[in-house]
Formats: sequence, C-alpha cells, structure tokens
Amino acid sequence: GFVAKAGRAYRVSHGSGVQHTAAGHVDVRLVRTTGTTETLWEFFRYPVHTAAVIVACQGEGYIRNSTAADITLTMQLQMAASTGTGFHAGGATRKRYLAVEDVGTAVHWNMATPIS
Repeated sequence: GFVAKAGRAYRVSHGSGVQHTAAGHVDVRLVRTTGTTETLWEFFRYPVHTAAVIVACQGEGYIRNSTAADITLTMQLQMAASTGTGFHAGGATRKRYLAVEDVGTAVHWNMATPIS
C-alpha cells in the first residue's frame, strides 16, 4: 500500500510496454483497490498498429489528500484491449513501473484528483 499524507499532493506516473494479439488500441487506467474499487483517472488511449509488437506506454496524473488524516491506499494499473488480448509487457530490458512522488501541499494542486 501507499500512505497519502494529510494535506499533500502526489504525481503518479507509469511506464511499460503493451502488446496485443491484434491491431487496435489499449485503454489504461489507474484504479484504487482499497475498500471499494474506484477509478482515479484514465490515461490516454494507446494505439497498437501491428499485432505482437511491443508499443511504449507512459503517462502521469495527480492525486491529492485534502483531508486532515493520512490515507492508506492500494493502486494498480488496469488495461483493456479494443480487440484481441493485450498485456503489459515487461522484462529485464523493459521495466514496468508505477511511481508516486510528493509534489507539495494539496491546496496548490486543486486540479489533482481528490482521494478520501
């Protein structure tokens, strides 16, 4: 899990490759899985022009805890393929990551997705 400190904002970034069994696109979203499942935000649609080719997939978004208490949450990336079967591709030379970075006080990041 991750602890979002009271009154703080965070940048959440991800990176990986995606691969599909058919040409199409993939939708990637960040989901909070603590308690009830909640989509925090959806990233852009990533095109996959050729089947079985790994395509780069990176994005970032912001969350903020404007409450007076720390919040412990678990987050994960989920993806959906428009056609065929898709997956996040990772390995020794192509790392998958989900990084969280404190960017300052929540009051200065009013455009960030609020969590509670």
